[in-house]
Amino acid sequence: MVAHASEYPWSSYQHNAVGREIGLITPHELYDALGKTRKARQSRYRAMFKGRMADADLEDIRDATNKSWLLGRERFKRNFELKTGRAANPKKKGGDRRSRQWKDDNQRL
Repeated sequence: MVAHASEYPWSSYQHNAVGREIGLITPHELYDALGKTRKARQSRYRAMFKGRMADADLEDIRDATNKSWLLGRERFKRNFELKTGRAANPKKKGGDRRSRQWKDDNQRL
């Protein structure tokens, strides 16, 4: 998508790292905990973007984005489902119907 979060138009990076006022953004308690002053929070926020993201995390983000699923803690997902009536995670598949295990498990049905 982009090489850095600062280049993505829908990112909060410009607000949190640079101090650009964006009316749609509400300060988050974890962001506020980064420092006592605005400059300290911005500096620590920018520092989080200096390293490389773990491949597994990047894959999770891409997978969730490409499949339109939520990425977050279970509490966040449950709250989303309650408010929207939409599933936050994909439902489990029915299994490989050709496998011996599936046939044995479903023989009773």
